[in-house]
Amino acid sequence: MKAIVLDHYGTPDVLYLTEMPDPVPGINEVLVRVYASSVNPVDIGVRQGRVLSSEPHRFPMILGWDAAGIVEDVGDGVTDFVGGDRVVLISEQPSSGRGTHAELVAVPSTQIVKLPETINFVTAAAIPLAGITALQAVKALSLSPGQLILINNPLGAVGGFASQIALVVQKSPERVVVKGVPNETG
Repeated sequence: MKAIVLDHYGTPDVLYLTEMPDPVPGINEVLVRVYASSVNPVDIGVRQGRVLSSEPHRFPMILGWDAAGIVEDVGDGVTDFVGGDRVVLISEQPSSGRGTHAELVAVPSTQIVKLPETINFVTAAAIPLAGITALQAVKALSLSPGQLILINNPLGAVGGFASQIALVVQKSPERVVVKGVPNETG
């Protein structure tokens, strides 16, 4: 398979396209052909060696947390997915070294959900990390319905998801305050 990898931390110049062995799904893992993947700010920090540096890392490393694609194969113990299923996933990158900036990725079946036909792969690949981060942040606040919440920068991925999640939790739009700064183009 082709993958974008790095052998050490550094600038974008450390990234290169190369052939890597196809991953094989282990017990309770699913092998997915990646149709779309996203780049998150954490990918840049990991590449630079500034983020998650205390986590174990394996080189060569494939970055990427989010992906959407088609199930190619499943390992022993997997009963919820079969070849041909449309899925969206989040990898255990960087501790596993198995990021999503590759043609194939094998991840635990607990890190995957089926993707409805109504959502395209590109849109789906932008959801996992930002969506989970926003959900965890809003849940950590233990909000009561009607409690005021401020979402700073709702124009970003996490802020956008947090704004929508807070609206559901609060059940009253007037209690969700969003504050954003328009980007330079708009």
